[in-house]
Amino acid sequence: IAIRPVYPRKIEKFYDFIVKNFDTSTVEKKGQIIFTFSVSELGEVKNIKILRDLGTNSALELIRVLKLAPKWQPAKRGGEAVSINLKMPLTFT
Repeated sequence: IAIRPVYPRKIEKFYDFIVKNFDTSTVEKKGQIIFTFSVSELGEVKNIKILRDLGTNSALELIRVLKLAPKWQPAKRGGEAVSINLKMPLTFT
């Protein structure tokens, strides 16, 4: 991939969006949720998978929030928009 996908106004803003919209009462313990998703050619968040959760409700809540996320600028290869998978952590202390 020549150009990686970009969340509007940087990745820190993506985490800010998640934290702002996430209902922390769904988290049953401290730790890290690990998740993957695709950023489509249109910049949409798709194919959300929770690899490690902090209780079933935290996984469902993260999926709900990610479905609300604004579009990204898609990754590009050879000047063409392409879908790409990303893996990210979300830590609760």
